Amino acid sequence: MRKLLTTLAAILMLSALDLAPAHAQADAVEVSFWESVRDSDQPQELEAYLKTYPDGTFAPLARMRIEKLEENSGSDAAESEPAESSPPVKETGATEEATESEPIASSPPVHECDRLAASPRYAEKGVAGVAFDEIHTDKAIQACRAALAAHPGTERFQFQLARALHSGKFYDKARQKYLPLAEKGHAGAAVNLGIIYGHGFGVAKDYKESARWHRTAAKDGDPVAMASLGFLYWQGLGVAQSDQEAVAWSRKAADEGNPTAKNNLGMLYNDGQGVPRNSKQAAQLLLEAYRGGDDYAKRNLEEASSAVLTLGTRREVQRLLKQEGVYDGAIDGRFGSNTKRALKALAPAQDAIKRARASSSAAGELEDLGDLSDLDKLD
Repeated sequence: MRKLLTTLAAILMLSALDLAPAHAQADAVEVSFWESVRDSDQPQELEAYLKTYPDGTFAPLARMRIEKLEENSGSDAAESEPAESSPPVKETGATEEATESEPIASSPPVHECDRLAASPRYAEKGVAGVAFDEIHTDKAIQACRAALAAHPGTERFQFQLARALHSGKFYDKARQKYLPLAEKGHAGAAVNLGIIYGHGFGVAKDYKESARWHRTAAKDGDPVAMASLGFLYWQGLGVAQSDQEAVAWSRKAADEGNPTAKNNLGMLYNDGQGVPRNSKQAAQLLLEAYRGGDDYAKRNLEEASSAVLTLGTRREVQRLLKQEGVYDGAIDGRFGSNTKRALKALAPAQDAIKRARASSSAAGELEDLGDLSDLDKLD
């Protein structure tokens, strides 16, 4: 059974941190922490900054701010003694439920934790996110712990701390932080738990548990989880082997634009597994996956042989390359030098994706499955 790895690469640029000159002597994490709490009217948030940076650049300002808040709190309390009054009159049509629907406090502002460890798919609005394998582990862990000290219980900071720990191979700690999030329905945490169990990172390898968590995230609409679950069904890992389920989940992920799902679905059409053999569909999907930067579509096409692609699929690839205007050879299914040059002509887009992945300023979401050898590159 041929190995076809499942890798999603959604390439996004990482937001640069713009620090004002007045903050030159404070590190980026401290500045971000301070920016997130300096206007707070909650003394405990400022105290969290002082606990983390007792001698920090902004420590004197934090202490002054706390004193001011405490003074205001005392005067407010004196002014707010309840007075005799009639019960409030409800507006016509108001219900008891309406009184329970008070506005919920907005989520904490963008923090250095977001910039260093957010997943592109689950990032706060306005934050690009960072690829799993581009996380600067030490800085991200420090920033996310600071974020949680200032904003305890914030789900996105908990998830991002788990990602940072996962990237640093602190698997047991990462798993412990992913688990409660996944149980509450966080699809990104569920996918990454699937990775941990599929690889056996810090736990015994357990494909059944891996499939369970991928299914949880797939049902919640995560395209990587869909692609991964499709692969698990294709290979019969942790689930009963089913070509039909493999096709169904791969198609859902492909419809969401997942390049590796397109590769896998293309190979299912090429082989006639779970669907009637269809060379045109196979070729179209494989080329779309190739353009999307999928490594395994690249391998399948550039190293194409009769053992991988059928003659019909190879001919359809050549026909599509001719339509693209990059191939003028025979439609014979022989992938000689002309066909390989034509594929190389499509490579610039793929190469740009590769360069973006490799760039320290890039942020992509390497959400993958495959032969389960690269499952640590997910959300």
